[in-house]
Amino acid sequence: MDDWFRDAACKDSYDLRFFGPLPEQDEACIEYCLVCEVKAECHAQKVRMLEQHGLWGGHTARARAT
Repeated sequence: MDDWFRDAACKDSYDLRFFGPLPEQDEACIEYCLVCEVKAECHAQKVRMLEQHGLWGGHTARARAT
């Protein structure tokens, strides 16, 4: 991960929940994004990696697909 990740609100709890298939998981993880100081950098990482799955910068895969 890039240096920005050390400042991420989710850094100590980052796990497969951020890539889970259940909407309830998205809702729980978005709570981290709401207070995160680096969500813009997180979203930019998703764009650079062309990532199609997971929660990045407060944006779920479902939301990005619509």
